[in-house]
Amino acid sequence: MGLDFVVTPAVLVPNPDTEVLVQRAVELAREQHARCGSRTSEQAPDASPSPSRHYAPNVDVVASDITTEALEVARRNVEVHGLGDRVQLICGDLMGPFVGSFDLVCANLPYVAGGITPCPEVVAQPARALYADVNGSALVTRLMDDSRHT
Repeated sequence: MGLDFVVTPAVLVPNPDTEVLVQRAVELAREQHARCGSRTSEQAPDASPSPSRHYAPNVDVVASDITTEALEVARRNVEVHGLGDRVQLICGDLMGPFVGSFDLVCANLPYVAGGITPCPEVVAQPARALYADVNGSALVTRLMDDSRHT
């Protein structure tokens, strides 16, 4: 999306699929001038919070992850892009740390079923960012259930 990011072994490397997700979130946020919740919980975050806020400046972005290492990388990227006062980063699991409601919840959750071996460049990503129980759908299902209650 035309932005450079700090990437460490603690985070997913941004890829074209991530860009599609972020582009759609930006479109929706611009349409609604919404309060935007970017969820990257249960995985190492990619670059989602920075471009969302960068390209949709009238929204508030709240991003979460369960690892402090991944949040530190996200914090560095938010600061590099001058968004430190406009993106809130919170350590927590899915919707757990949040109170209130969001107009948009965006997530790049693990979806690979155990026992599947993805291509080498995908396998190089943090395992907790790739694999989920219940044939890869456990976290997506849980986020959808949790989102209904916020």
